[in-house]
Amino acid sequence: MHTPRIPLLIGTFLIIALGIGADLSPRTFAAPSMTQASTQSVADLGLKLPFPPGKEWKITAGWDATPNHQQNWDWRAVDFVPVGVTCKGQPIIAAAPGVVRNTNTGIIGTRSARHEVEIDHGTFNGVNYRTLYVHLDTITVSDGQNVTYGTKIGTCGDWAAPDGAHLHFQLFQGPVWDATDGIIPVPINGITDQNSLKAGQVGLYSTNSGIAPPKMDINTPGDGQTVAGDFVIGGWAIHEAAASGTGVNEVHIYFDGGAGSGARSVAATYGIRRDDVATAFGDRYRYAGYQFALNSSELSIGQHTIHVYAHSTAIDQWQEMTRTFTVANAAPNVPIQATPNSGATVTGPTVQFTWQDPGDADNRPRNYRDYLIEVKDSGGQIVAQMPWTATTSWNTSLADGAYTWHIQSGDGAVGSGWSADWGFTVQTLRQTPTAPSNFTVSGTTEYGVSLSWQDNASNESGYRIYRWNGSGWPLYASLGPDVTSFTDSGLLCNQGYSYRLAVFNDAGEVFVDGWIDGFTTACQTAPLPAAPTGFQTSSTNEHNAMLTWQDNANNESGYRIYRWNGVDWPLYASLEPDVTSFLDSELLCNQGYSYQLAVFNAAGEVFVDGWIDAFTTACQTTNPIDPGSDYRVFLPIIRR
Repeated sequence: MHTPRIPLLIGTFLIIALGIGADLSPRTFAAPSMTQASTQSVADLGLKLPFPPGKEWKITAGWDATPNHQQNWDWRAVDFVPVGVTCKGQPIIAAAPGVVRNTNTGIIGTRSARHEVEIDHGTFNGVNYRTLYVHLDTITVSDGQNVTYGTKIGTCGDWAAPDGAHLHFQLFQGPVWDATDGIIPVPINGITDQNSLKAGQVGLYSTNSGIAPPKMDINTPGDGQTVAGDFVIGGWAIHEAAASGTGVNEVHIYFDGGAGSGARSVAATYGIRRDDVATAFGDRYRYAGYQFALNSSELSIGQHTIHVYAHSTAIDQWQEMTRTFTVANAAPNVPIQATPNSGATVTGPTVQFTWQDPGDADNRPRNYRDYLIEVKDSGGQIVAQMPWTATTSWNTSLADGAYTWHIQSGDGAVGSGWSADWGFTVQTLRQTPTAPSNFTVSGTTEYGVSLSWQDNASNESGYRIYRWNGSGWPLYASLGPDVTSFTDSGLLCNQGYSYRLAVFNDAGEVFVDGWIDGFTTACQTAPLPAAPTGFQTSSTNEHNAMLTWQDNANNESGYRIYRWNGVDWPLYASLEPDVTSFLDSELLCNQGYSYQLAVFNAAGEVFVDGWIDAFTTACQTTNPIDPGSDYRVFLPIIRR
């Protein structure tokens, strides 16, 4: 796997430093001339430093190095190594457009051991120029291949380099290779002072970006977006300079610091299908997407910057793009309702509510949840509520009826929002009450029977008394709950009565086994009441007669008035006990009426001796004739 170290920033200069002293074995050749080609001609060539942007290099042996770069075939050469990393394996690129003329071998046969590439750059102002790249570890071009700025020709190595891996770089002029052809490679990469290509020079910037850089984008998160919980860093990356494929094989993501900063880094999944990229750039880029899924809990709350690096297979370089976003506290997930289920009918009155802990995307600001429940009746009114509580079940008592409930969770800072409203019905299936015991006749009288029992139930609605009627057991009396006795009165003396007892509620009715019999006591003769005295007509008028008497009894059931009808004495009026007068009204005027009076009770009736007479007063004329008035008399005429 490749690891980006210093990002490629397109359109800016990147630090390089320049390399290692020449190590070619001295040979015996004629001393080269000191003639330097026209700098204008070299400028027309447009040389760039032979390394990709993004790494710092240094010069370990300049063109003036003695004796190596002042003689033979090394004349005016410059040796480079990268700073901070080994040179071996680092990409080496063409310094200018041209054609590869020689690889591995050169005109001098012994140079083949140096693993080199020679590029012919053509003729400028009548002068032919060639560059030479020596000690390569690998060679990635072939003879006759056209190259341009930035084309990778191989990697730095240590072939025939006893002092270690480095790049030996030379510029030659003239179509025929000769020791006198070596010239100082200036201007190059904007450097015009030949003294800048001597040993020890660092801090020079390469602008060798002749190949179009990789293209990439970050689609998520959006720039300035706020994320919470699970989110994805995703986008796409391609390099059209590659001969095939997407041109990118790896994508790395650094958090809050670029490559080499020590910031946390991850490898994204590359090769995600992106039809939109294929539509824009061609089908070979269909699988150019990348993504990395993470949770906001992996990052602190606040602003973060990610550095996304895409590795180009075309130039063995990393392209960088940044994105800034904000991490916020994630609300906990909505609880997963369990019971009562939506549409369920549950047995009341106690209803248990349960749910599952939904979790929290980031477990902040604490790693547990509390919950809030609302229960509403069919009219939408809240009838029960569980306040914020860290539990996963709750019981409450509800009357029979239809309800809805919903729930939300909280993390101490924000809530999840309400769950769906689940409807349910409470239907209390009550147990039948416990049967009473000790059902017995607790007492009798001449006209009544008293019943009693022991109340053993705590959920009864009441008690029922059934009395035998000679053919069945009809309901005789209904009593309330907690009652333990009943008196049946108004009975006949010296009679037997049979009873059954049941306790009931809306779940059903429970009878005491069997029945019990109760007998009223023998009939007893009560003493007759004392006869009244002073029975008289106390007053009369035209239509009324007032009768009065003295009450002498203390055991009477009442009084009876009898009036003569010309034949006998029928009962005319029944009066309550303790009554001492009677007004006979609506009588005829100037008439006589005869009355008898009797007092009675269960033992019998006692009359006042004889009778009394009452006479209404004479009839009164309603409209007397006024002698001074005129009157008309209408007489009927009867024809015969």
